[in-house]
Amino acid sequence: MLCTHCGEPRSNDATPCPQCGAPQHVPGAPGGFWVRLLATLMDLVFCTVLSMFANIPLSLFASALLGDSASAATHQQVGSVLGYGSLLVIGWLYSALWESSRWQATPGKKILGLVVSGPHGEQLGLGLATRRFAAKALSALLLGAGFLPIALSRNKAGLHDRLTHTRVSLS
Repeated sequence: MLCTHCGEPRSNDATPCPQCGAPQHVPGAPGGFWVRLLATLMDLVFCTVLSMFANIPLSLFASALLGDSASAATHQQVGSVLGYGSLLVIGWLYSALWESSRWQATPGKKILGLVVSGPHGEQLGLGLATRRFAAKALSALLLGAGFLPIALSRNKAGLHDRLTHTRVSLS
């Protein structure tokens, strides 16, 4: 068994980790790369659908503000900004609100039996869930390299998990 805080091998009993002193509070094995990827893809579909519904009134409002005098290119640029912006905001709210809820998981994670917890197994607060979302964006901006440790490390912690001291485990 690995310590959920530092990743070092430890015994299966409830004693603190001999390496870092963290108590063992989190049951369940770490969620692996493929199950987490599938959960992320499911959540991306959910967020995209939500964003499409949000974009309808946003687009109508933007068209009314721009009027007929704006060029088609301007309408297209405004539409792109609104589309990507709403997907980002909806993705953040979706991820942070669900992961800080009693479920401790987004719907995709919940369907696949995953939970997200703090360093000692506790439920995330909205602030920590928001920082985790931002750290996931950093992992993605690094051409996905921040997600590789999920596949390659024993404790299955990506860069965003390490930066925020969170853990994704099987429930």
